[in-house]
Amino acid sequence: MAINQINGTPPVRASGLTPRVQNGGEERKPASVSQGPALADDEVSLTAESRCLRELQDGLLASREEPFDTARVNALRDAIAAGEYRIDNERLARKLLDFEQALEG
Repeated sequence: MAINQINGTPPVRASGLTPRVQNGGEERKPASVSQGPALADDEVSLTAESRCLRELQDGLLASREEPFDTARVNALRDAIAAGEYRIDNERLARKLLDFEQALEG
């Protein structure tokens, strides 16, 4: 069972597009879509980690340097396409374990 409306109010999508409501197989636009009153005291606070990530992102964009080694990526792409790329399963497993341990602290 699909629920298209709750209490007679059509759903509001975050994209800002006006939703369409189905009425017995006929599609129509709702008469009005209200997102509620804006409160003057609404605020957003960011964690220290999010601020740090933002600073890193801004730094990368400002430096205009590519965040990866283009030559290495192209070499890997060519090796994969030629069927010459081999995966070292033991090294991969070690790296995954190291990553998991780093996440746990």
